[in-house]
Amino acid sequence: MTPVIWIIIAAVSAVIALLAGYFIGNKTGGGVDRSDEIAKQKQENDDFRGDVREHFQQTAAIMSRMAEDYRDMHQHMSQGAERLADMDREKLAAPSNPQSLGNTDESKKEQTSPSQLGSAMDAKVNGGKPSETPSQQPSDAAVKSQPKK
Repeated sequence: MTPVIWIIIAAVSAVIALLAGYFIGNKTGGGVDRSDEIAKQKQENDDFRGDVREHFQQTAAIMSRMAEDYRDMHQHMSQGAERLADMDREKLAAPSNPQSLGNTDESKKEQTSPSQLGSAMDAKVNGGKPSETPSQQPSDAAVKSQPKK
């Protein structure tokens, strides 16, 4: 026999083996219908995507409320500063001494510390007298930990 005949026999044998394997595999359960599993996985994936979408919608709503609350707090604090400390936006925005803008050594000397500002505001509230002790307001944690009466 010539080599060409051997190659033809090998090719025909391979095709027969592949066809036999395919039909045997289908009869013994190789072709199991997995459409139920696929549908279940697809439903779980859709549910998860819905949960993620809902989570981010809630996050966006909370962030919007938080931004609005922050604006309200800022407005409240600025109105309180204007009303209680006799400060207005023009006075706060403008430098107290326009000539001191160029000279950094003098501007450092003229800056007031937070404690000096607090004393000045206490003096305004207390009729010209600085308070001897700082006002002590209980923190939120201290108020919450106290037993209710």
